[in-house]
Amino acid sequence: MKLIATLNHKIESTSLYKYLERFSIVKKIIQSWYGKVLILLWVGKAIPFYIWLFKIVKTEYLQLIKIKLQYLFFVLAAFSISLNPAFSQGDLDKGNQWYENRAKANQTADAAINLAIHYYERSLKVDSLKFQASVGLLKAYYFKATSVSVSKKEKKSLYNNGQRIGTALLETHPNSAPVLYWTASHWCQWARYYGVFAAARQGVANKVKKLCERLIEIDPSYRAGGGYRVMGLLHQHAPRIPFILSWPSNAIAKLNFSNALEISADNPGNIYVMANFLVEEGNEKEALSLLFDIEKIKPRKEYFTEDSAVIEKAKTLKESLIEKYNYKILTRKS
Repeated sequence: MKLIATLNHKIESTSLYKYLERFSIVKKIIQSWYGKVLILLWVGKAIPFYIWLFKIVKTEYLQLIKIKLQYLFFVLAAFSISLNPAFSQGDLDKGNQWYENRAKANQTADAAINLAIHYYERSLKVDSLKFQASVGLLKAYYFKATSVSVSKKEKKSLYNNGQRIGTALLETHPNSAPVLYWTASHWCQWARYYGVFAAARQGVANKVKKLCERLIEIDPSYRAGGGYRVMGLLHQHAPRIPFILSWPSNAIAKLNFSNALEISADNPGNIYVMANFLVEEGNEKEALSLLFDIEKIKPRKEYFTEDSAVIEKAKTLKESLIEKYNYKILTRKS
């Protein structure tokens, strides 16, 4: 625009333009762009004008190139910063911080977990942080699907993304306790929401069994006996299909729940799954005893939302048993 304005001024200041402007017949012509081009060509025969025009064009283009280079430098700098491990480490730290803050009173769980997912996904761009960010996503996806109010469609998407990420991680980290545990957990919920036939086609039961066996072998105490707990639930709920899936056993389920309780007797999840199993087995009195024990436990600070949900489920189950069998709370020995 500056170049055009300068040329206009130069053309209009020439003696030829001023002379022709006197005549009304040609005035409109010379004021048009093609009239000015004709004047430019006519007066441009003089070498000094060509030199002047070259200087103008040269200056304009150099300025344009300078601006382009500055813009390119800015883009490259921003791109480099986004890939800088030190910079991206901040995103990973923010993801961890928001995940840890998911249960704080001043922060709604859905807002906190969405921010955690956002920062974990940003951290995936850096190879050196990809593993940590992926494990963070496994935990965050699972928490959002189980502890935040989302639609069934979104739950299915979260569990599907979780098992997909976990399966990919197992190729490079087959002996990672977090990857084994969270992948198994996602597969269990995937089967629940996608249905028995879809689970059978994917061989989910056998996959989860192998994952839990490996986790128990590597780190039986991870997540308060998480390998035993998930294995027990698998044996409890997996359907027995003759000649196809014949290994699920209630006896083995109970053994795994007992092993989890030996590792962490005050874990609400371990107590609840055993109590719920005992109810299904018809041993309501022993189940009720365990359910009273859960009420004495305070939710752990780092798992406040999860523990609170389990304790509430235990309370509901306890009250239904009291009502059904007319047990009196006050007659139980403390």
